[in-house]
Amino acid sequence: DLTKLNIIFIILVPIVANHYYGSIGVFPIDTFAFFDSSNLINKGFLPIRDYWTSNGFLLDLIQSIFFKIFGVNWQIYLLHSSIVNFLFTFFTYKFLISEGLNHKYSLLYSLCAGILAYPSSGVPFPDHHSSIFSIIALYNLAYAIKYNKKKNWILLPICLFVAFFCKQAPAA
Repeated sequence: DLTKLNIIFIILVPIVANHYYGSIGVFPIDTFAFFDSSNLINKGFLPIRDYWTSNGFLLDLIQSIFFKIFGVNWQIYLLHSSIVNFLFTFFTYKFLISEGLNHKYSLLYSLCAGILAYPSSGVPFPDHHSSIFSIIALYNLAYAIKYNKKKNWILLPICLFVAFFCKQAPAA
């Protein structure tokens, strides 16, 4: 079935692309900022109370959960951003399909979005998280207006909440 093959591509391409580009070089201040702060949370420190953060603190909390469950290492750090990249690609695909674009073009455009969205930094980053969850919120707004389903009206503020507490600037 073509749709099942599309879903396989939607899972693999954004995750593999993000993992690949996230492993090429580092920028010491930007790349490790949330690695260190997430590790601090697992050692009992809390953002704002115990250390200063210039962005929203939700990214640190989410990453600390990944570290708590899977251990502290680079691959798990990349897994977090890769999953968000996959979510963005998946919701873009679903949105394009719902707008009447055929499966072939929906797949192409969503994969392009997944290759461009997170791999530019590769690691969890507040700007990317906030932008991605803001766009997913816009998808939910479009669904809510078009189909008037209660779940979309509920998901809309949740996505905006996540976006805002990752970084305020794009979400606001």
